[in-house]
Amino acid sequence: TLAFIGARKCSLHAARFAGTATKQLSNKGWILISGMATGIDTSVHRHSLENGTIAALAGGLDQIYPKENTNLYYAILEHGGTIISENPLGAPTTPAAFHARNRVATGIAQATIVLEAARNSGTYSTARLACEYGREVFVVPGAPWDPLAAGSNSLIKNGATMILSAHDI
Repeated sequence: TLAFIGARKCSLHAARFAGTATKQLSNKGWILISGMATGIDTSVHRHSLENGTIAALAGGLDQIYPKENTNLYYAILEHGGTIISENPLGAPTTPAAFHARNRVATGIAQATIVLEAARNSGTYSTARLACEYGREVFVVPGAPWDPLAAGSNSLIKNGATMILSAHDI
């Protein structure tokens, strides 16, 4: 499994990269896990539906968040994908629960792929968590002046593996 993480308010370029890379990796047999949030997560799940995807939820399994991903939630199940959560049914989606969700996603993945991590963002802290778990972290670099790339570029500067396409993984 590979965890794909990135910005909720991602750029169009990052969403396209996520879609292309996800499709290529999924077609090669990788199972992709993400958090079913808007932005990068949604792109990852949509492009890996045919070969299986894992969605890690912050709340209980019956708490679809965000609500606009309700159709995606059911599509994942219809295509034989998996929805996971460490929380009981009915558990609300709270800000603190997102950190736990990210811990689960990176914990079951062999490696984590980062797209657009702002400094001090949830994506950035999740990538650092993956490093603590001894997982390899792959990062798509961004422009030095782009706030959405500050965390990504910092991860590369501190030893994460820079990638420019799915072929680099």
